[in-house]
Amino acid sequence: AVGRVEPIDEGSCRLRGPADTLEWTAARLLMLGCEFEVCEPPELVAYLRALGARATRAARAS
Repeated sequence: AVGRVEPIDEGSCRLRGPADTLEWTAARLLMLGCEFEVCEPPELVAYLRALGARATRAARAS
């Protein structure tokens, strides 16, 4: 199981689950196929920012 989904309001929810590694957690979030916001931990936020920057550079290189 990826985790537990908790409703917040009519249009949003919170996913709580185990954090194996930053890399694995980031990959699972990116594979959801929907918009999401990471509130914590700060290390995951920083990792996703770095991953997003890397993906942006890769998309520009053609």
